[in-house]
Amino acid sequence: MKEDLRVTVTKQVIHKAMIHLPEKKRIDNIKRSELCTQAGVNRATFYRHYGTLQDVLREMETEIIRNMPLSDGPPKSQEEIRHKVESVCNYMYDNAHILRVLFTNSTDDDMTKSLMSLYEELVLRHRNEFKFSGLSEEAHQIMIALFGGGAYSLLKRWIMGEIEKTPTELAGVLYNIICFQGLFDMISISTNTKSFCHDKIYDKKY
Repeated sequence: MKEDLRVTVTKQVIHKAMIHLPEKKRIDNIKRSELCTQAGVNRATFYRHYGTLQDVLREMETEIIRNMPLSDGPPKSQEEIRHKVESVCNYMYDNAHILRVLFTNSTDDDMTKSLMSLYEELVLRHRNEFKFSGLSEEAHQIMIALFGGGAYSLLKRWIMGEIEKTPTELAGVLYNIICFQGLFDMISISTNTKSFCHDKIYDKKY
């Protein structure tokens, strides 16, 4: 069921106020009355839609995820992989003012999961494109945590203004990370009693 237009407009006003307030201080130090004053709504109106300021942030995150270009099907080629990565970077750049609020207040858990899932999908597609030998599930998850976590950290630092690159430039870096993991995955990683590093380094005879 669609929301009443008045409800939608009210929520948009509250979201906009939320974006501006945390520029000065964290959400934990903001009172509901401050947000209401910034949004130009009374407390009764706020409580009609939300219980806490965290509820507002969670709704903002849900909207960001819902509109993110993630669900148009898996890419069928390397060029489509690159295009998808660039689409996500452009989207995040256009919504950086909202993402900074979520990142600052550590309310981006669902978005982290969504982007990590996308990263995993792109790595698998890249690996299949070049017919890389598969890894065990445990080794696969280790590589996703290593490379995917790094890619997500890079995106976050970029949005927070710590890295100066255009969306296209950052997409190129992220695409290279995906390709590098695909190549790295060609290394056979043991999931039994010894790791690759243990086999190649610690067991070396001196």
